[in-house]
Amino acid sequence: MFLSHKQAEVIRRACSAQREHGRIGTMTANEIPPLSSRVLAVAGKIRQKRIAELAEKGLSEGHDDYLLGIHRNPGITMGDLAALLEISPSSTTKIAIRLEELGLIRREASRIDNRQNHAFLTDEGTARANEIALSHAEYDAELASQLKGKDMERLVRILDRMEGRDEPVGKKPRKAGKKKDPGSSKKPKKDKKAK
Repeated sequence: MFLSHKQAEVIRRACSAQREHGRIGTMTANEIPPLSSRVLAVAGKIRQKRIAELAEKGLSEGHDDYLLGIHRNPGITMGDLAALLEISPSSTTKIAIRLEELGLIRREASRIDNRQNHAFLTDEGTARANEIALSHAEYDAELASQLKGKDMERLVRILDRMEGRDEPVGKKPRKAGKKKDPGSSKKPKKDKKAK
């Protein structure tokens, strides 16, 4: 992780205080909450805001990701949508029925395999998906406004690492250019010709 010295010191003090007092999960009033609690608190604020905005549109939590998944992948099969959203196929079907009732999506049977249905957004669904995408961009802009300099890039890299999407940690790749010949670490000697 890319922690500042101050952040690392805060975490070190919190951990040592817990070890010193032989307690885990209990805190005094002046202790800083664990890092995981702080991350969940920030995520909770964003989640509550999203839930309130979805409720205003007559939608429930998760419907936004569902609509955006179809918006990005028109004609996606219900099985692929379930895999994309990491939810069960039965949940995918229940949500599809609800969104069809609202007139936001339509499902069509596959011409190749009648057991599969493909999901498409209606015009109303496309408009709603665009509103949701705009809301998500506003959340991101709000987050970015609270971060300075390259902190947003660092946050994205940290989240990628925490989600297991990062590149392996190790040496940075070499910059493009001439490769060093391992045997040529010494500078070539100049010829000493008479002038």
